[in-house]
Amino acid sequence: VDQLQRQLMTSIEENSMLRAQLEEKTLAAVESSEHTRDSAISREIQVRHELEWSLHRLKKRDDDFEAEQRSVQRLQQEIKNRDEKIENLSNNVETLFSQLRSLERIHTREMTEITENHKVWVDQQSSDTNITIQTLQYELLQLQKVEHNLRYTTESQTD
Repeated sequence: VDQLQRQLMTSIEENSMLRAQLEEKTLAAVESSEHTRDSAISREIQVRHELEWSLHRLKKRDDDFEAEQRSVQRLQQEIKNRDEKIENLSNNVETLFSQLRSLERIHTREMTEITENHKVWVDQQSSDTNITIQTLQYELLQLQKVEHNLRYTTESQTD
């Protein structure tokens, strides 16, 4: 009976000791689990902040890109408008030169007629004709300057 009682007491002590170890290990596991959970929550919060910051930066880049696109489109439209103006000016210059050549032919024809048919009239009008020729030559020179400037401008803008 004593031996059984001692064994019972030993078993109770061992049982108590095992129960204490189990409680310690359970408590340590709970604390470890709480620490792991807290770490996971902290990491999740950190990742969420990083994702929000990345999203913010991406939105900023998108906004910057859209602004750049609008700027490029504006510049392209300005270039297109300038090209159209240059084209119009070039066409106007060509028209003016065509008109000038036509005027020169008309002038030459009229001068020939005047010379052949109206010698007296030509003598009387020679000073006026010379002024007209000088004016036309001056205008031709001015148009040539305009053409030169337009070609220079066109080549400069094309470059």
